[in-house]
Amino acid sequence: MDMPNRKIKKYEQILLGILNETAAFPTSTDTKYVVLTDKVKHFYQLLYFGWENDKQFSHQIIMNFHIQENGKIAVLENKTEIPLDIELLKLGVEMQDIVPLFIPEKERIYWGYGTV
Repeated sequence: MDMPNRKIKKYEQILLGILNETAAFPTSTDTKYVVLTDKVKHFYQLLYFGWENDKQFSHQIIMNFHIQENGKIAVLENKTEIPLDIELLKLGVEMQDIVPLFIPEKERIYWGYGTV
């Protein structure tokens, strides 16, 4: 297995761990978290949905990642209080492999993040 594929597999396991751990948080009886994955195109997502107080249906993407072909993790969404950059670093992801797409590219380099 070549280096990019090894990195993709490693990062996939890290992301699935974060998503599954977050999905285990309790919700009300009418809402739930679901982890969605596309292991072919390397998209990983945490979805929250259900009825809140029997009055409002909620459907939200809580976390959304894409592992690019070059092995970098594009962070597309994070609606949690989890500092994903710190968490990813602790779990072995290299800083230049974290690409928070919600931060403009020209600003990412000042923080030490990767670019696409």
